[in-house]
Amino acid sequence: MASKIFPASLRLFTFGGALLAATTGPWMLPVAGQQLPAGTRSVADEDQDRAEQYKKAQTALDQQNYAEAERLLTGLVKADPKNAGMLYQLAFSQEAQDKDDAAEVTYKAAISADPKQFESTLALGLLQARRGHLDSARETLQKAVVLQPGDAAQANALKARAFRALAQIDQTKDPAAARDWLVAALKLTPETPEDTLMVAELADAAGDTADALAQYKKLMAKGPTSPEVAVSYARYLLRHGQAAEATPLLEQLLAAHPDDANLKRLLAHLYTQANDPAKAEPMLRAALAATPDDPSLLDDLGSALVLEKKFDEAQQVFAKAVALPLDRWERPQDLGETLGHLAFAASENHQPRIVLQALTQRATLLPNSPSTLFLEATANDSLHQTERAVLLYHQFLSAAAGKYPDQEWQARHRLAALEHR
Repeated sequence: MASKIFPASLRLFTFGGALLAATTGPWMLPVAGQQLPAGTRSVADEDQDRAEQYKKAQTALDQQNYAEAERLLTGLVKADPKNAGMLYQLAFSQEAQDKDDAAEVTYKAAISADPKQFESTLALGLLQARRGHLDSARETLQKAVVLQPGDAAQANALKARAFRALAQIDQTKDPAAARDWLVAALKLTPETPEDTLMVAELADAAGDTADALAQYKKLMAKGPTSPEVAVSYARYLLRHGQAAEATPLLEQLLAAHPDDANLKRLLAHLYTQANDPAKAEPMLRAALAATPDDPSLLDDLGSALVLEKKFDEAQQVFAKAVALPLDRWERPQDLGETLGHLAFAASENHQPRIVLQALTQRATLLPNSPSTLFLEATANDSLHQTERAVLLYHQFLSAAAGKYPDQEWQARHRLAALEHR
């Protein structure tokens, strides 16, 4: 899935005349007084026309008339296809119109014309990241950070932007690298609320809950600059068993932002976790109406239905979720968890073969847990696969270690019966 941290707003969009002064240069005019045959136009006239067209393109860019800028620059680039500065401006105007395919091609042409041009390299990396092409974006941005921006006054800010983008790319899969990129950015520019948020999330991922909480508290004391801060803090509270604190925070946020779909789904998830399916189910169904193939929403709805003991419908919802392609899931482990949920619903519906099918697939993604061992044992027991059931009941009792008293009593009761036979 494309990363959620690269919205459409993640563009270079820091255009100014000085930015490309080093790459565009003046138009080269011929020596005055050169005689030409009658009826022909002088090179000076043609160059003057181009200079006028370029001036108009600059004006169109300044006025954010990107369609006109693209039209003018397209003609100019045909006459001067190796002009890296104009290629960058053309790509910029294309990206501003959401013509991402064309913009990516043009940025690459600008880099080919001048491999040392920082602006096109940075813009290409940001575009690739926003489009979810994170491996390509990482490679491009790593090239950008060793180049020098054309605008010396903005050099630190622009290079820091590249470092922050690299930190965002690596935040989930390589938190240590993300921390290093963020430190590099902070050496060039002051810390922003977004930086503090990333520090909190990286600390939490590293298991440093004390530092994570301190960073969240620092952000919340200033008042969240966006719902993203409060949502991240609520997720932190939920992960660490503090749903009582997270619930009112999200309810207040949703009251202030009633159309925020992400807030609604997170609050619905929290209601499910808090064993309040009556509140969760209508919110989840509304969210699924907009995105019917969202695996996390389907898993939450199935979980709410389980809490309401609607096991038949829950099984259908879980089955729909696990049938989705793996690339629709944020993490393979999430698919594994949902397969476990499907196994539970199928067990409640007395369908042991489906239980075993789901658990077999889950085992390729996640290790066994006491719960899955118990489900597998009871399914084998139902199918009269006694030897396998006895083995699994023993494994469950060893893993449970007194934490599941009801299931442990049932396992011992069944073992006594099966081993007596």
